[in-house]
Amino acid sequence: MELKFLNKLDTAIFKHLNPTHQAVTGTTAVHAFIGGAIISLIVFIMQMCTNNDALIEVVAGIGLLALAGWVINYSLLTLKAFPGWGGRIAYGAYVLFLAYLAFMVAMWAIMIALLGLFLYGIFKIFFSNGSKKSKARFVYEDGTEVEAKEAGRGICGERYFEGENGERETIP
Repeated sequence: MELKFLNKLDTAIFKHLNPTHQAVTGTTAVHAFIGGAIISLIVFIMQMCTNNDALIEVVAGIGLLALAGWVINYSLLTLKAFPGWGGRIAYGAYVLFLAYLAFMVAMWAIMIALLGLFLYGIFKIFFSNGSKKSKARFVYEDGTEVEAKEAGRGICGERYFEGENGERETIP
């Protein structure tokens, strides 16, 4: 999978520095996005599980260095094909900048997805089945039957019923 418009932009910018230029930024940006999403999820899980901010920063730094190293390694043949140092430095900076942008977009996408998941959970808990109140009939050991209407739902999906006399029962 690759982003063809990035490859076209790459070719348009760097074709005059290297006539045999092969664009790799489209694939590199997609892989940097995937790697950035994985790093963001790891950092998110660590933020939930530990209070040690230094550890979180170290793990995020190692992940970003590994991502930058992978991006440079993936585009190394294209970097070596440039005849002078100026083209190599410019192309390396361009690839790293695009990897940084892909990482930031991935991080924001993960955070927005997690926010959406959180809001979905809130709405599901507080606003689920507000208009669909079900009925139940409870038969007690002494043989009495009580009609009950649903009074609410719990977080795990259990249903709370309230009888005619105010007694409450739970159905998992």
